[in-house]
Amino acid sequence: MYIGVVVNILAMSNEILEISVLVDEKFDMSFNLAGGVLGLILRIFGN
Repeated sequence: MYIGVVVNILAMSNEILEISVLVDEKFDMSFNLAGGVLGLILRIFGN
């Protein structure tokens, strides 16, 4: 009984970890994209 509960908790925390890693990767990508767009706009207005 207790072992099953512990396994479930571990599985849940592992899923949450995987989800947070996915979110981090997507956030990094969108952050880089936003930075690239900002850089492009600054370059256009700089010229």
